[in-house]
Amino acid sequence: MALSDFDYEYLQIYEDVFCKGAQVLTIDQLKEKKEDYKDSKYWIEAEILRVDTNKKFWYLACQACAKKVEVVEGIRTCSHCGVITDMDIYKYNVEVFVVDQTGNAKFGLWDEASRRLIGQSAEAVVALEGGVSVV
Repeated sequence: MALSDFDYEYLQIYEDVFCKGAQVLTIDQLKEKKEDYKDSKYWIEAEILRVDTNKKFWYLACQACAKKVEVVEGIRTCSHCGVITDMDIYKYNVEVFVVDQTGNAKFGLWDEASRRLIGQSAEAVVALEGGVSVV
């Protein structure tokens, strides 16, 4: 018996949460955390109310570290590691407003989670938009 796309997606989420050490929290529990949780993994089960469409939801990414590339006078330089690149690599950073039984919040969904939500890569979306001039 073959796994359906839904079953595969569920298994991927299960692996991400329980096999990679993510702690399951509500929105209010996350808001109550006092420690810096930037490098921690949490799983919040919430309903997406809307996507913030006031900003673009993709960025030009560094080929070495996937952080944002800044373009100054036609030169693309990573704002994190300083690598200079001429490659067009696009990644998602989609901001969503969510709600659960305890509260609401705005979260950023990075590339992998956004790809799952949208169903295609950021490169594919940029291509559908007719490409982007970054120079």
